[in-house]
Amino acid sequence: MKVRISVYGHSRQFFLDRTPVELEFDEPLSVAQILEKLSINPQLIMSVFSGGQRRGQDYVPRDGEELVLVSPPAGG
Repeated sequence: MKVRISVYGHSRQFFLDRTPVELEFDEPLSVAQILEKLSINPQLIMSVFSGGQRRGQDYVPRDGEELVLVSPPAGG
């Protein structure tokens, strides 16, 4: 299963500021499982979008689908 991931916000650091990235997995995974495989704390992701719709972290993307991950704003 291939997934394309774009990241917005401070979580870009997990991708060395190079997004979008294309990842391949042996089996379909939920967004939460993908984050776990990437060693990213799911609490760092405020929103997930795919196909123009907001999705939950239990969402399982289709092969070739693009996910947009958005971190909460930081600073003060």
